Amino acid sequence: MPRYHSSVMTTSRTRRTVVATLLAVATSVTAPEAGPQNTATQLRARAARGDEAAQLELGVHYLVGEAVTKDPVEAERWLRMAAEQGNAVAQHHLGHIYQGVPEPFRTDQDVPVDHVESVRWFQRSAEQGNVPAATSLAAKYRDGHGVPASLDQAFQWFLRAAELGNVAAMTEVGVLYAAGNGVAQDDMSAYMWLDLATRYAGGEDREFVLMDREGVAQRLNARQIAEAERRANEWIPTAPR
Repeated sequence: MPRYHSSVMTTSRTRRTVVATLLAVATSVTAPEAGPQNTATQLRARAARGDEAAQLELGVHYLVGEAVTKDPVEAERWLRMAAEQGNAVAQHHLGHIYQGVPEPFRTDQDVPVDHVESVRWFQRSAEQGNVPAATSLAAKYRDGHGVPASLDQAFQWFLRAAELGNVAAMTEVGVLYAAGNGVAQDDMSAYMWLDLATRYAGGEDREFVLMDREGVAQRLNARQIAEAERRANEWIPTAPR
């Protein structure tokens, strides 16, 4: 049996881009007022008035130390305000804070790690259709952090995210099908999902997925591979549930 690679593990490349991603997501919500006039003071005033988009953006600024002094406790406070108003992005960020966001943030030095609370916020975000949150929740079930380990639940959440187009989740679904973990073992389905992931992944991630796909291909004949590729060619992402 080939050794399959998990795509949800944090890589150094991912860590280098996470700051830009967090800020892009947060500021896109408040884009109409973005610009020099949107100072930290003005942002804080809007957040204090209950503006959930401003609460989200301010929380992210405190998390990464952009325009304000980095302060994970303040990040948690403002993100929680937005999350409690139902903001799915803030809920997902809050879930990461409670599981101890990795370097360069190290929030676990200021905010106690609480995997149960992390699961709660990932779940609330995922149930609103937030795809990254579904992947994060699936990893919790896979690893047994904050919930009893359940590969069945992990597979269901990874599949939901994969069907919505998340590349990391596509890889996980392929790996689970290949190993028969959380779902009946199915090499053709494994090949299909891994083949899809190779089409969207890049860099080092794609190299790992290619290795996984080729490991599965060794157990298939040419006709089965052609059928799996046909399914991949016809695959269309589903709409959020």
